[in-house]
Amino acid sequence: MPDELPSGPFHRTAGAAKYLARFGIKVTPATLVKRRRTGTGPLYLRDRSTRAVTYPQTWLDTYARELLQPARSTAEEGYR
Repeated sequence: MPDELPSGPFHRTAGAAKYLARFGIKVTPATLVKRRRTGTGPLYLRDRSTRAVTYPQTWLDTYARELLQPARSTAEEGYR
């Protein structure tokens, strides 16, 4: 988790899915929930008193950049 908490726009789960779709990343809110449980989704904040989950936009941007990295061929990694 980053050292500082982000400021400015935050998205709830459905809004985060719509925001990621702008990058061409098709993910449903249910998939974000699943990835949150498995630790494979974007970083998020949870309000401990209300249990509400929010995704800071800067963290969604970072997640999108990670997913949109150029694919490496398996030949480069030595797989056969």
